[in-house]
Amino acid sequence: DSALDFLNKHIVLEKIRTVVRDGNKAGLITMHDPNFAMEYCDRLFLLKDGKIVTQIHMKTDSKEKIKESLSMIYGEIELLKNGIFDGEKAGCIKRITQKKSGSLRIQLHY
Repeated sequence: DSALDFLNKHIVLEKIRTVVRDGNKAGLITMHDPNFAMEYCDRLFLLKDGKIVTQIHMKTDSKEKIKESLSMIYGEIELLKNGIFDGEKAGCIKRITQKKSGSLRIQLHY
């Protein structure tokens, strides 16, 4: 992740996505923020202790698969649906909050 402010980070990531898709190329980017990763990437490889533990395909994975995958990294999470989940497009994280119990609540934006 860079030190760009919020708006400029979105501008740069959108430009990268456009160049990759328009050129019918593959791109590899390292991100530590699941919000940006789920917003701008088609496929995510999730690492824990330096090893790939799972992956998420943003266009095809179900809400349950996303929850299971994120739980491998963040511990117990709860996904809150914002809009209609159609099983074809997973959406991106809108907000992550930590509950008093210590588990995370992740709200997806579709």
